[in-house]
Amino acid sequence: QMIRQEDPGEALAAAIAEAENGLALRSDSAGLANDLVTALRYSAERQFNLGQDPEPTIARAIAVAHQALQGSRLRDYLLNNLGNCLEFKAELQMGRGQDPEPTVREAIHHLQEAARLKPWVGHSSSEGGVTLQLATYQAWLGKDNAQALADSLRALREAERLNANSYRVQLAFLKLHLLHARKEGLQQAEIIHQVTRARQAFDRTTALNPGLPEAAALEASVFALEAQVSTSYAKQTALEKGIRALQRSFESAERSGGRESLVIEAAGDLLEAGGEIPTILAPRIIDLATRVVAMKPWDSWGHFQRGRLLQCLGRSREASLSLDEAIRRNPNLARLAKAARDQKPSLKN
Repeated sequence: QMIRQEDPGEALAAAIAEAENGLALRSDSAGLANDLVTALRYSAERQFNLGQDPEPTIARAIAVAHQALQGSRLRDYLLNNLGNCLEFKAELQMGRGQDPEPTVREAIHHLQEAARLKPWVGHSSSEGGVTLQLATYQAWLGKDNAQALADSLRALREAERLNANSYRVQLAFLKLHLLHARKEGLQQAEIIHQVTRARQAFDRTTALNPGLPEAAALEASVFALEAQVSTSYAKQTALEKGIRALQRSFESAERSGGRESLVIEAAGDLLEAGGEIPTILAPRIIDLATRVVAMKPWDSWGHFQRGRLLQCLGRSREASLSLDEAIRRNPNLARLAKAARDQKPSLKN
């Protein structure tokens, strides 16, 4: 159901109840405990996407995992599940202005222990993903995230060694290289190198999973970066291709829901690179950004992306209100918000 973008609410509730009933009869069952943790984690993610508070659910998932780890069976899978739960908790902390680093470090510890017990692509891939989250947080604050980027790259390379045909690993590579290309202080040659690696990762991702919903939005961001390191005709070509990718990603988000944040971020990327969003599309993306924060008013990243988009489109007063709200909810975004305010509106729009 989740793959088909259908609401898994009833199925998750049934899975949680079944696992709980099983544990009532067999409290030492690591398999049932792992099933319960998985169902609770997916339920927390669903609550987040619906604008509900997922913290009690993810806290319960973490508690169940810790208790189940007192035994020894399925230990590596429980450690992986716990690491993924902690990654989601860290994401919530980042969005609410808290310091996620202790949670990220704990997740990394569990995932590395899982990999030592049993080398598996899922353990290393999850480690790469949560370490990338730390690199993102450090970038928000203007801190040097070189070590976190290197650690994420190391873990993802190990995951790729274990399974070269995992689209999730290639997708993580794509996000890593996009983040690295935006790192402050990079020389032009290094930016070009990271953009090239991002393009390669995108091509591998879509070759392995042609229908990936977020692919078009991420490709639009790749094109925006390609435009920034190109000149003249090549820049214009990249921007035109990026706008077409943005159009596809917007239509996908409108049709099936999800990935709205990536669409809004890609629109901002293209505008900052000098792109021109079609007149018919720009207000619809603004409306999408407005709906996101209306559904999840506590989503500081949503407020920030809406403000950045509005600033690029020359709607400075509205942009300022959104950026102020982002900072109010998450002081960690103050630095990024200042950069967004300083962004000159796209003359073409």
